[in-house]
Amino acid sequence: MPFSPWQFTAPYISYTPILAPEMNGNLGGISVSLKYVADELNNFIPRLPPNFTGSNKLPVSSYHNTLIGISGEGDLELIDKAAFGLLSGRDLTIVKTLDAALNIDGNSHANFYYCQHEDADPEVVTAVTVNEATATVEGTPTFSSGTVVFFTQVSDTPLVFVEAPGVTVITPGLLKAFGKGSTVALVSIDLNTWVMVGDVYPATVVVP
Repeated sequence: MPFSPWQFTAPYISYTPILAPEMNGNLGGISVSLKYVADELNNFIPRLPPNFTGSNKLPVSSYHNTLIGISGEGDLELIDKAAFGLLSGRDLTIVKTLDAALNIDGNSHANFYYCQHEDADPEVVTAVTVNEATATVEGTPTFSSGTVVFFTQVSDTPLVFVEAPGVTVITPGLLKAFGKGSTVALVSIDLNTWVMVGDVYPATVVVP
């Protein structure tokens, strides 16, 4: 809300006795000065959108080399300028996950899944369902050509890939990572076709 320091149309309320008439000019000057200060403040205070409902009070912390932003909770926050610059220059998003089941599509582009699911049952796997390569753009599903998604199997639990209905994953071996410590990637070629590269489990294992 704009700052308005003077609520009256005149520098004093009508019919208010003034013991020193010469003060009228001074009061007028004060009124003009306050209005000038208010105009300056209103021009330089950052405007938040009308639907802003979070806290507009910045937390007490070091503010040197920081940017003002809005947190995921909708509150104003200070962001380290160096950290922001570092993140904005990187294409990959690291996703550490303990989940036993994952779904990927065009929205998963540039995600690097660090798969840590553990289970003592040797029959249990970490299953990744590969869906159509579509990404949501302004609420509309759009084909995302060249989507690249990485996976590293950190645990002993096998990392396997499942084709969604109508989707084909081209691989030189099985739809499976080679084992603990292996890394594979999926690249979308067209809407329903992906290529798997990396440490793919071979279709035939030759034991010396």
